Order: sequence, then structure tokens, then C-alpha cells
Amino acid sequence: MLFGLVRRAAIIGLLISGVSLLMIVLVPRGDIVSGVVLWMWRRLNAGIPGAAAVSPAMVAFIANVGLFVPFFALVSALRPRWWWIAVGVASSMTIEAAQVFIPTRRADVADVLSNSVGAICGVLLGIAARNLWEFIAARVRSWEPRSDTERDGPGP
Repeated sequence: MLFGLVRRAAIIGLLISGVSLLMIVLVPRGDIVSGVVLWMWRRLNAGIPGAAAVSPAMVAFIANVGLFVPFFALVSALRPRWWWIAVGVASSMTIEAAQVFIPTRRADVADVLSNSVGAICGVLLGIAARNLWEFIAARVRSWEPRSDTERDGPGP
């Protein structure tokens, strides 16, 4: 029962993160995305002493990494395959190619790199989470009480 609920929650999270990902990377107004990055940079500089060494470009790179992590962590936790990394890199390249045709957006090699790093981190995290979940599930199943016939052996 619990494992089915976790699977359903992961699927819902996957759908939400996938739609959010597409909305963010294909929004026609690039100034909105730039504004969010600048807002994050200002918050970082205001709240953390010594954070002035972090540039808006570094914040954008980290945000692009974080953009791909949830989606690829969830998809690889549901279907653990190493080739999700290639899917992540290809997705990043496709998104950047699509942004060439959006007048207010610009394609950037740094975005491809950061999104690819995010996909790699997400796949590693998802496969590790899946392995941990399967280990825990096996331990829980081994703790379940046995029936009388399994405990006492076959009857007379």
C-alpha cells in the first residue's frame, strides 16, 4: 500500500516538474527568466555575508542545474536507466535549439552544459534513491510475520 502511494506521488511530481520545466525554458519572455535570476542573486547577496563573489552568471548556471535535477531524479527513480543521461543532454540541446526561434530568448552553450550537469545529477540521485528504496522495501518484507505453516513446517 505504502509503496503504491509513493509511486503515485512520484508520478505526480514527475508531471508537475515536467510541465514546470517546459514552461520555464520555453517562456517567450526571456526578461522574466533574467529577472528571476537577478532577484535570486540579490537575495543571495543580501542574506549571506561574503556572497558578493557570486555573479549573476553563476546563479544562472546553478539555477539551470537545479532545473533539470527534479525531473531526471523522478524519472530515473521510476525507471532506473543510465541512458536517461543521454536523454537529458539531448533534451537540453533541443531546448536551446528551440530558443533560437523565440525572439526574446537566446541559446547559450553554458545552458546546455548546466542542464546536462543537472540531468546527470538527477539520474544519479534517482537511481541511488531507487536502490535505497528497494533495499528498505526488502528489509520491510523480511520483517513481516510468517503464516503458521511457514513457521511450523508442513502438517502431519
